[in-house]
Amino acid sequence: MLIVLLLAACISDGPSLEVDPEVVAARAAITEIPAEYAEGDAAYQRDCARCHGEDGLGTESGPPLLHPVYQPTQHPDATFLLAVRTGVEAHHWDFGDKEALPGVSPADVGRITSYIRWLQRDVGISCAVAGAPPASRRRSNSTARSRLQRPTTGGGQ
Repeated sequence: MLIVLLLAACISDGPSLEVDPEVVAARAAITEIPAEYAEGDAAYQRDCARCHGEDGLGTESGPPLLHPVYQPTQHPDATFLLAVRTGVEAHHWDFGDKEALPGVSPADVGRITSYIRWLQRDVGISCAVAGAPPASRRRSNSTARSRLQRPTTGGGQ
């Protein structure tokens, strides 16, 4: 019986590629990017959107970054830099290997990562890391969605 379970685990298709409909709706509600993430958004649109989608929800060429598999507990910030520097062998989904992007600077990767983490938080994907307050002390997803609908100040896009 144990062998059957281990074999089944080895041939599973991995995480579901589908994005939670609440995440899709929350992302659609974002109409302005706070000024502090504007450079990250611009770099993301230039260097990442072609594969991961303008909205971070994925395309036929690349996976959604607004997916729980990319939260910091599974893919720490450093993995984004490593992926850009060295590329990544396909391991979650069947999009093929990710090529290195030598023209993207480490500073831009940092800005892109901050932008992605902001998007993840604001659509309700946990970005909890060691030392962060427990979920019960952070705002709820409904609070996050209602906050998304309010305009920001400071000259975002």
